[in-house]
Amino acid sequence: RNEFARAVVDARIPFLELPETRRVDPRHPGMLRSYIDEHHIGLVHTHGYRADVLGWLATRRTGSAIVTTHHGWIRNTWRQKVFSYLAGRLSAGFDGVQVVAPHLLEELPAILRHSGRAEVVQNAIVLEDFQPVGAGSERRRQMAVDDRHVLVGVVGRLSPEKGCLEMLDAFRDLRRTRTDVSLAYIGEGPLEPELRGRISAWDLEKWVKLLPHQRDVRPIYEAIDVLACPSLTEGLSNVIMEAMAFGRPVLATRVGGNAELVVDGETGLLVEAGSPSALTRGLA
Repeated sequence: RNEFARAVVDARIPFLELPETRRVDPRHPGMLRSYIDEHHIGLVHTHGYRADVLGWLATRRTGSAIVTTHHGWIRNTWRQKVFSYLAGRLSAGFDGVQVVAPHLLEELPAILRHSGRAEVVQNAIVLEDFQPVGAGSERRRQMAVDDRHVLVGVVGRLSPEKGCLEMLDAFRDLRRTRTDVSLAYIGEGPLEPELRGRISAWDLEKWVKLLPHQRDVRPIYEAIDVLACPSLTEGLSNVIMEAMAFGRPVLATRVGGNAELVVDGETGLLVEAGSPSALTRGLA
């Protein structure tokens, strides 16, 4: 029951609940197939490895069309590498495949790219949802950030592909020449314990803040002075678009769709991915 599921329930949209576990539940394809038949569903749209497999199995005998949206693939572990490969192979049998950025088309099987069943549908944001609410100063006060400091924000999941550790290395190096800078991570994830350990070991608690996932990110964008997106891989970053909507300068790595959003030297800066020294120079 995540935020999306709660919104579905609140809106009284009919739904079939399939409890997710770490293991594949063999009952799920049959449950979904029965739901498709009962409600005469003609189009099934899946997101993610597990949903793709489940949807494909469930629609084999229903006559329903199936499409998927690929937002990019995370390949931190051998399992994720296997799953991303299989997802690409599996999508060749789908009726339609959407990707959120042009570079992701190149990762699809050639037979799919040449069939006309794959297309780019870019991520987007509703600009009216990202207007100032006048809460930036109060948010900085809550974070105990010096008003005279440049506050750099990293918004997103604390996981390896997001470049969180490289960003902390870069910030530590920057502090050697710039003392008027602070850093805030906004998000949760598996790297949080390691980040906290390094922050403590390097005596950076006063200048580095870790905030949990924020339902309303507008005060965050108002509070920060610069958005850093140090990712090692990206699809098309909503975070960059959101920061730009607030007029915040962006430092991003040259990966995925970042170069489609940031014109280096004009609307932001692009630097080499996985390089703390490159991030340090970009921040400076």
